[in-house]
Amino acid sequence: MGTAQTVVEGHVYYKNGAPVDAALVDFRCCCPVGGILPPPTHTDKHGSFTLRYFALGDGWLTASKESEGFPDATVALYGRNGYASYTRVSLRKDAAIHDVSLHFGVPDAILQLRVEAEGSKLPVARARVIVQWPEDRQIVTSTGIGENGMFLLVLPKHRVSITVLTPGFHIWYYQDQKNGAPYIVAPPGSHVAITADLRPSSLRLGSQP
Repeated sequence: MGTAQTVVEGHVYYKNGAPVDAALVDFRCCCPVGGILPPPTHTDKHGSFTLRYFALGDGWLTASKESEGFPDATVALYGRNGYASYTRVSLRKDAAIHDVSLHFGVPDAILQLRVEAEGSKLPVARARVIVQWPEDRQIVTSTGIGENGMFLLVLPKHRVSITVLTPGFHIWYYQDQKNGAPYIVAPPGSHVAITADLRPSSLRLGSQP
């Protein structure tokens, strides 16, 4: 990977044309790259951003603000269509890009998942949450959660299954409490709160057989 850099400047706007403050802006290269990449940047109160990045060639410039329901739409989980929050760019040495406009549409649903131990209701730290399309298990994201047992995710428009894994507990699978469906889909703009009650396995990590 070369060290030559370039600059991308632009703005991020809401659907109504208002500027987006504190949106995360990053570059996703078309080809796999190694090494330490430059950090993403954030928009200011005017929706303006300046991203300094390696001249890696073709890729996508993407904006997101998950706390408001706007994901990184380049992630396969979101279907990679129906979003104006990313655009194709080509990062070349000494060829700055100016006046890029990225737009947020209608926010997607936000999922707040609390992972706790059945009975004690204490948070389960360092669990792994797997979210994937039921029809295509290759479309998946896997994330470890912190000490507070909380997990926040922008839900895609497509239905997804949710699995929680952690040593010392049985695997937890999401199931709709009303119809028993093994997947979740929620209206855009909604907030969904779910608790994953993990049942301890018969042999907990660190216990004697």
